[in-house]
Amino acid sequence: MIMVLKDMKNTRNMEEEIKMKELKMKSKIFYIGLLISFLVCNITKAQPYIYFSKSNGSTEKILRYNLNINLVEDFLPYQDLGKYASALWDASQSYLAIDVEKQSYNLIKTSDTSVKFDLNNLVDGRIVEMLFLSQTNSIYAFSDDYEKLFVVDITTGTISAITSLGQYAVGNSLMMPTRSTFFSSDKNKIYLFHIDSMNVDQVWIYSLQTNEIIEKRNLSDISGHGGSDCYNLMFGKNGKGIVESAPLYSNPIKDFYYKLYNFDSNTSGSLIYHNGFSQAYFNCNGEFILLMDEYNDPLNDTTGLYHTGVGKIYNSQTGQLVKTINVPSGGTIYTFDNYPNDIYYVKNIETQPEIYNLTKLKLNSIAPGLSLPYTSGLVITVKGGLFTSTSQAYFNNQPRTTTYLSDTTLSVQLNAGDLSTVGNYPIWISNYGSNSDTLTYSVVSALPQPITPLVECVKNNGGGSYTAKFGYRNDNTKSVFIPVGTNNKFSPTPENRGQPTIFLPGRVYEVFSVNFDGRNLVWNIFSKKATASKNSTPCP
Repeated sequence: MIMVLKDMKNTRNMEEEIKMKELKMKSKIFYIGLLISFLVCNITKAQPYIYFSKSNGSTEKILRYNLNINLVEDFLPYQDLGKYASALWDASQSYLAIDVEKQSYNLIKTSDTSVKFDLNNLVDGRIVEMLFLSQTNSIYAFSDDYEKLFVVDITTGTISAITSLGQYAVGNSLMMPTRSTFFSSDKNKIYLFHIDSMNVDQVWIYSLQTNEIIEKRNLSDISGHGGSDCYNLMFGKNGKGIVESAPLYSNPIKDFYYKLYNFDSNTSGSLIYHNGFSQAYFNCNGEFILLMDEYNDPLNDTTGLYHTGVGKIYNSQTGQLVKTINVPSGGTIYTFDNYPNDIYYVKNIETQPEIYNLTKLKLNSIAPGLSLPYTSGLVITVKGGLFTSTSQAYFNNQPRTTTYLSDTTLSVQLNAGDLSTVGNYPIWISNYGSNSDTLTYSVVSALPQPITPLVECVKNNGGGSYTAKFGYRNDNTKSVFIPVGTNNKFSPTPENRGQPTIFLPGRVYEVFSVNFDGRNLVWNIFSKKATASKNSTPCP
């Protein structure tokens, strides 16, 4: 919950006190200097880094933690910054603004640290958030608690525009980077959370063409839950943001409501209810909303605001709960534009790092996952979690046609010839450049364990008609594909009587039934047979 809590009926004393305490807490976290950055390279192979400051006694310097090889590196070799150093970055991870002792600002390009700019004579006050747009090659820096917006032209190294926003707003101090401001999907506008002169919570729309605020909208009108004490724009990117409907801090009823809103198209997802304080985030293109519970005591300088480690992930469109989170308390959330699938939760980066990818794609099973060589195409079913309509399956390092069925299920079309040769073939899912764990499809010359067909019972329908119910036992640990034919057939003909071709592990009961005349009906799976007749065990 952003600590902008406002009582529309009473005085603003409590609000002011809350804001001041939140700013103190924000400043403390800001000076820890943690930030996460991903360098420009192949998105599926790129190395994520966490940047942080570390003391050398009388001075601090900026280091980075390589998440891929678990190694701390100097980001800027031969640094000697000052007693207090911290860094702020834009959501695209293109530039860092390094602050030394709250007095000296330098803007550094992450992919080429020789590109530097002195911001001391350009930007007034402390920078609280900044955006970078490659199309204009400009930094949009918000300072003094979002009261001013400076447009820094990287090409000329000058300020091209300054906008006084007035009033103030406060971002999420438990997240890096703060995302209270964000570009529209066409990159022509910036949406930002602000409070107008009448103390109304709003979203303001800033035009990049005219460098001015062109529209103000009340968040209460788009929240989907009118009548709340206050409203916040908690997290946004690419024209979409999470709108929070919240009670006043002093309100004993802690009913909160969250909704993903598309400010470009004026459409929204489902309203999600949550009891108690939390921070809200979304990954990918807004498919999933993460609510992380927080401890919230703005009057306590020591333990005023932190993540409890308990969270829930919801489908933003249906409002359905899809995952619960339970990690150690006190971590910071990291998000990044170039890796939109992943929301990281990090703590103790300077000492004993604890790093959790809360939205990592989950791959639980593939069916089938085992077969003899097969020359035709085959559709397999993938089960997991946090799948989206953009999820892409890979078989043996090659993309395959993928159909989204739900956030837990995909179907994947394997090509003719994919399974023609004995071997083990890796399968994984990729989403917005992030990969799941890998499972293996095995093509074997003979099954490791048998599959035994079984007759469950036979029903006498009268008039010489009978119905046989069949099941099976698969002693393999994987689902097995056996096409109808030589190794999976009925006798007498027809060979195909609706029997399964995919056999799940273990004992499976009453999979299918066959009508017959009571004479011997045999289901053959390799050398195993199940014979049904009018004399078989009768069905109850």
